[in-house]
Amino acid sequence: MLFNVFANKVKDAALQQLAKWFANRYHLKPLGRITNLRLDSMAQEISVSLDLHGEEASVELTMRYRVISSTMLEISEVKSSRQWIAELINHVIPAEQKCLEVPHAVTQALSKVKPWKAPSPQGGEVPKTGGSGTPFDHTKHQQDQHGTND
Repeated sequence: MLFNVFANKVKDAALQQLAKWFANRYHLKPLGRITNLRLDSMAQEISVSLDLHGEEASVELTMRYRVISSTMLEISEVKSSRQWIAELINHVIPAEQKCLEVPHAVTQALSKVKPWKAPSPQGGEVPKTGGSGTPFDHTKHQQDQHGTND
């Protein structure tokens, strides 16, 4: 479990930087820029601070999302430093318009890292293997190392 938490935090940190750079470079120039972006795929939440042209102070947004399918996200709730933005998105925009079709890579990036489990054979114990993936015979290895072949 600890591995998954760590893996999600590392993945999220890398994606935060990439998403901020990409949005600022290709999408937000006419509007302003993202000054801070925080992604938490465990909580399924994205927080952004925006410096927008014409605004005297930063606009803060926190969006909770759900991955609906491999290419569909739903914005489930928005909080904002501008009350009208949260009201508009949460109560005025119809639910079907809060579903966004996105590339599969986006839903994968925003999803939690799946728990990793070691494969276990029928007997329940994971065999020790050599480099070839075959069961490793420790006795033979010890004999070869010490030059004894009884």
